[in-house]
Amino acid sequence: MTVNSPKGNAMSDFTARITTIVDGVVTDVSEAPFAREQAAIDFVYPFYKSRNKYRTYRVAVIRNADGVRVF
Repeated sequence: MTVNSPKGNAMSDFTARITTIVDGVVTDVSEAPFAREQAAIDFVYPFYKSRNKYRTYRVAVIRNADGVRVF
């Protein structure tokens, strides 16, 4: 996965976290760094709106400075 910041990982102000749950069991936790909050929200939004009987997603956008969940 590519970082959307021209400075690389040094400029990751937000982290987008996607947790995949299959049949009630957490199978994967993916994280991606982003420089802007809106870019991180745009990344996780399709997973947030996804509906499936067996697979669900739990999404979060976390501000790295203080660990607060903003979405």
